[in-house]
Amino acid sequence: MPFWSVQEHAFTLLDRQRLTRVAEYMVNEVSCDEIAFEWEHIDSMARRFKQHLRPLLRAIDLSATRVNAPIQEAIHFLKAAFQKDHSLHQIASGDFPTDFVPVREKRYLYQRNETGQKPIIPDRYEFLVYRLVRHRLEAGDLFCRDSVHFRSFEDDLVDDQQWANKEVLLATTISLAASIYSIL
Repeated sequence: MPFWSVQEHAFTLLDRQRLTRVAEYMVNEVSCDEIAFEWEHIDSMARRFKQHLRPLLRAIDLSATRVNAPIQEAIHFLKAAFQKDHSLHQIASGDFPTDFVPVREKRYLYQRNETGQKPIIPDRYEFLVYRLVRHRLEAGDLFCRDSVHFRSFEDDLVDDQQWANKEVLLATTISLAASIYSIL
């Protein structure tokens, strides 16, 4: 349908000036909370991400560069709940560790109920943990010793006992490099 046809039909519903004012209002005044819209979409995908990501979280051993990293507490909380086959919906809202939750995300993790309280939305909490795990892995704040890409830098270093024999290590490395160079 050509635009002029749509425009003509619109002018039969509202006169040109009023339609212009409505359009300007929508452009300048009406705001859409895109983040709330994103969370609503995540709500609709909860079954899928639980099915695919929960088994991964249960199986992967993650460590943090800081021993007391708040995200680690959330990971351990979820793992413990999943290993006991507890539904997150059955856990009291106050038992969820939330120190890791960014301030900008807090308003989307809670929903006022009929008694006026604001309990946590478990599916959103779980998804936020998964999202932040990904971000922290990419930033190097979390690591997985069984991974090639997300290993800790310290895991790639030679330990102190081996480094005590650094002259032997260097000589071996040099001779190995010379052998490879001669083959090429």
